Amino acid sequence: MREGDGAEQSRPGKVSGIPEEDSSPVGGVLPGLKVLVYHKVALGTPDKDYLWAVSQSRLRQHLRFLMRSGYSTVTLRNVSDFLDGRAELPPKPVLITFDDGFGETGEIILSTFNEFGSKATVFVLGAFEPPEWERVREFKREEMMDREQIRKLHSAGFEIGSHSMTHSDLRSLPNDEVRKEMSDSKRALENLLQDEIISFAYPYGAVNETIERLASETGYRYGCGVYSGPPKFGTDIYDIRRIPVTLGTTSRHLAIKMTMPYEYYAWLRFKIGRTLGR
Repeated sequence: MREGDGAEQSRPGKVSGIPEEDSSPVGGVLPGLKVLVYHKVALGTPDKDYLWAVSQSRLRQHLRFLMRSGYSTVTLRNVSDFLDGRAELPPKPVLITFDDGFGETGEIILSTFNEFGSKATVFVLGAFEPPEWERVREFKREEMMDREQIRKLHSAGFEIGSHSMTHSDLRSLPNDEVRKEMSDSKRALENLLQDEIISFAYPYGAVNETIERLASETGYRYGCGVYSGPPKFGTDIYDIRRIPVTLGTTSRHLAIKMTMPYEYYAWLRFKIGRTLGR
């Protein structure tokens, strides 16, 4: 997974003037909010060649660990309502997100999250069909969530967000095509669900200052990257840093990844690697 440029002061979602030592929700910054990103969930053992997959049993282990640790799941819409003063958040919120919108994943998370009374934010493609990279994969071709699956998730309390129309690396496109990827997918999903789509996940986590600005101009309130954003949630709402959950992530690994020291370590490692051109 390739990543875009890091956050700068001029970005539309940047919140300035927040003391680093502040741990309370000030100015939209929620340091205690953890954000996870999953991709594919498989009923059986995932394909070992696909790093971004976990099994349903592993997902259950993660949810069980989170519940026993006192976490409660929220969506980006819940966070937005809280920051607008319309709702409260639980003492230990965790925001679980899913990218790409694989069809099997949709069925699995609907049943598994219901077992725990949990919810998530699911980012799907506005074209409702496999992107180009999925069509050329050598192993099993994956179907994407269809319109009915997306409706079912939305009706069950999951938030639906946009992952663009075609899963293109937006950094490689002219600005007008980036805007079209964002606006067309937003419109397609809003027409399907008759609800506002407020969040966008950048394909491949690839984001830079221009792409953030276009997400804001297109009407999204939040943009999600992966590695590039600041460790504290809300410091840059158009490059929300997410903790990747991958094939080898056990509950113990997840516990470590969710600590603030590890999040700072991972962020600094990304920044240093980018500086060195890795």
